[in-house]
Amino acid sequence: MVKINLTLYTHYRKIHNWNDKIFAKKLGFSHAYLSRLLNSQRAPSSYFIEKYLDFTHFVFEQAFVCNGDPSYQQSNYPKFNGEKRYNEFGERGEEKS
Repeated sequence: MVKINLTLYTHYRKIHNWNDKIFAKKLGFSHAYLSRLLNSQRAPSSYFIEKYLDFTHFVFEQAFVCNGDPSYQQSNYPKFNGEKRYNEFGERGEEKS
């Protein structure tokens, strides 16, 4: 799941006077997808992708975390056992084997 850094999000909204549609376009997201991210801000503890905005280059860093929590087995989030995974934009990708 993608997690938006709300501090940097607020910074770009104020400094550059971006609305959510412009912000979503800069990130390569749809406006609806960005809205869902901002409304939920929940990522599974077992596996998530955090993307942080770089102030100068507008670049993402990705952090992959799997803490071995057995509860992720029942979740609908991507696993490391051949189930569907999310792509770099947090959308369901093709099934991995």
